Amino acid sequence: MSFLFRYQWENEFQWKARNIFIKTHEDKFDDKRLASLSNAWANWRFHGCIYCSAVQSMLSELDGQLPDELHMAMKEIPAHRHLNEKQ
Repeated sequence: MSFLFRYQWENEFQWKARNIFIKTHEDKFDDKRLASLSNAWANWRFHGCIYCSAVQSMLSELDGQLPDELHMAMKEIPAHRHLNEKQ
């Protein structure tokens, strides 16, 4: 996937998590759509951004299909813990 690159603001964990998101869903979307969704997912999960109900619903559904190990790891990140509690 040539579109995938690491943003300056992504720490190592966020970068790896977004890669997992992409690999989990790569057979469902074209590259541009998958890149957009992976960025929206990362913004939601790591920065607390929210989107319109249709996008938020899709992100929640796609998030639910990610490996349990990733969700467990995200709960262990202190800066991220408060975002999980809001959901």
